[in-house]
Amino acid sequence: MEEYLDLNHAVEVHAVKEERRKTVYLPHHAVVREDKETTKVRVVFNASSKGRNGLSLNDCLMVGPTIQPELRHLVMRWRLNSICLGADIVKMYRQIKVHEDDADCQRFIWRNNPEDKVRDFKLMTVTFGTACAPFLACRALKQIALDDGAKYPEAAERVMIEFYMDDLMTGCKFVKQGIEIYKQMNELLNKSGFVRKKMGK
Repeated sequence: MEEYLDLNHAVEVHAVKEERRKTVYLPHHAVVREDKETTKVRVVFNASSKGRNGLSLNDCLMVGPTIQPELRHLVMRWRLNSICLGADIVKMYRQIKVHEDDADCQRFIWRNNPEDKVRDFKLMTVTFGTACAPFLACRALKQIALDDGAKYPEAAERVMIEFYMDDLMTGCKFVKQGIEIYKQMNELLNKSGFVRKKMGK
């Protein structure tokens, strides 16, 4: 949870008595993965938990259309390349900021120790587990290509059609082109704060 606060992905809410009409508190729990070298503990927020009115946050959200390619088509295209490149965006959802008003629908309570006072927080980025998260993430990624793609043609085309959520599966025929794809992809995604965990062949 400290990472959320350090990265400003969550902020403390001090004036909880001055509630806005649309305020939702999300239950959460930790998922521990012993098989992972990095990110062994991940916080999972439950946006499907029902409130007193019988509705969950996910019940009230617009999901949005599927705008990413089908995985099987993407894999088949990827395997036709002489040189295959892959990359993964680190914490993709958490790189996308939500509107300040909408952050009140992503509140949670937390304390570091059982003897500490419970404090109120709100998530300031797209949250994994919300019904609209996949659409928002894919749409934000495509917007990067629309905004700055003219300067990075090798990367922009691939951002539009060769990402499956946070995973890039692309390729080419020649080493020189592969180096250019790598360079342009790094520059294009860096401009919008998306950091790759890896990009290799």
